[in-house]
Amino acid sequence: MVAHPSQDHGSTCAYWLFHTSPAEIDPYKFLLFDADGTLCQAESLSIDAFYGCISDITGREITNENTEVALHGQMHLSLTRDILKCHKIPRAEIQSTVDKFLELHPSYLKLSHENGFGSGACPHVDDVLSWLVEQNIHLIRIGLLAGNSRAGALFKIQAAGPPPQMCST
Repeated sequence: MVAHPSQDHGSTCAYWLFHTSPAEIDPYKFLLFDADGTLCQAESLSIDAFYGCISDITGREITNENTEVALHGQMHLSLTRDILKCHKIPRAEIQSTVDKFLELHPSYLKLSHENGFGSGACPHVDDVLSWLVEQNIHLIRIGLLAGNSRAGALFKIQAAGPPPQMCST
């Protein structure tokens, strides 16, 4: 599945790469980073916001403890669907619930962060990004490709206190 560029469901990078011919990409090389576990560590923040949001939308208490779905390795889109199916949300309501989740989730990340759930930079991220900048390689584009919504991934990175190299354009 490829996201439409006007949607913020996952990565617009994926859309761009799938709709760009190889001739348009060459001679650039891309170095893509994931957010969670690569640039930042925000597991408690992610879990609190995820389950808080989905519980409020469904009106049910949905927690990590009462959900038999693996959280890691899935995009928010598929993870949300799997959790809703696990909790027997009617099939006809799943898409509208997923859409509402994707709309509201960034505000739940902010709320969880305000309630003390943190995000921190992964070890050596500073060093790696400094080294990349020092290489002064103009043909390498650095980007973010994550299973989070764009707003969610950027919030977690900003909450981690990104190194200055991540803030330049």
